[in-house]
Amino acid sequence: MRSFFIALCVLQKTLRVDFWGQSNQVGAGGSSGQAPIPDGNHCKKYQINTQTLVAHVEPSGSNFGSFQSGSGLQSAFVKKLYELTNRDIICFKTAMGGTSASQWSTTLSTESLDYLAAAPSNIKDANIEPILVYFQGEADAVAINQSSETKAQYKSYVTTTINKWRAVNGATAKVFLIKVGYST
Repeated sequence: MRSFFIALCVLQKTLRVDFWGQSNQVGAGGSSGQAPIPDGNHCKKYQINTQTLVAHVEPSGSNFGSFQSGSGLQSAFVKKLYELTNRDIICFKTAMGGTSASQWSTTLSTESLDYLAAAPSNIKDANIEPILVYFQGEADAVAINQSSETKAQYKSYVTTTINKWRAVNGATAKVFLIKVGYST
């Protein structure tokens, strides 16, 4: 029985969690000192600017291209995900404050996927299980409240963004959509 368990552990894929979205994903205004610290031996973050994997610490992400680093929900998410799955995790964060779902459905998703395509094969090969955490909505809620965007447009933008990511990562790859509301 022990050898079966060991073989099962060896066969588990590493999780790559792609964090996309706007300012709440960047962590604008967040305090990196309050973020939980994931196990650095099992939770890594990919640095786009240096194309390296490093222990996951805050702030996460890279100030590179259109994207910003910051203290968001990544540390808490990967810490809990590791505790629940006992699987190695790689974070691939591309986020930018103040962006809309329209921007993600076009240029920002394309730029994120281009960075992923340029990344070393060990973070996107067959031993990797991709997951998308897409954090979007505040800028769109404001636009909807101001009648410069409709709910149908917002839904179309989000669907397009997710479909573009799944076209690269598999039609059944897991997606967590976190909608941020805004009230006036």
